[in-house]
Amino acid sequence: MKSLKYTLIMLFCILALPLLCHAQEKPATQGTEVKPAVEIDTAITVYFFHGNKECPFSKKIEDNSLKAAQEALPDLFKSGGIGWIKVNSELPENAHFIKEFNVNGKAVVLVKTVNGQQTAFKNLDKMWDFIKDDQKFLEFFKAEIKAFVEAK
Repeated sequence: MKSLKYTLIMLFCILALPLLCHAQEKPATQGTEVKPAVEIDTAITVYFFHGNKECPFSKKIEDNSLKAAQEALPDLFKSGGIGWIKVNSELPENAHFIKEFNVNGKAVVLVKTVNGQQTAFKNLDKMWDFIKDDQKFLEFFKAEIKAFVEAK
């Protein structure tokens, strides 16, 4: 009888574990995607490229880029006109991004989509010049994303 109880408890734990793990996922504003820009005629997607190991600079770039995008174009961000996608550049299935956007390691790339077709992209590789100064990084990113959105 004890064996049956033990087996049932173990079975319950095994089946419940995925549900518990799923409930612990980060909210969208901290994780993989924030309002993917898909149902709008013109949309901007911000791709954040990272590696397998997160370093302090990775987190700083991610946080500051997201903050700058939200502050620079709040209405567009809230409406879903700006999407946010994290991409692990070390995974083989993401190799096409590396070639397409000329990404080397950690990077932020802006992509413009018009009527479902990618029309432009910009690798913000100069962000490294401002990595140690949050204010300058935010100013740089805001200026870049505004100019990218306004460009025809």
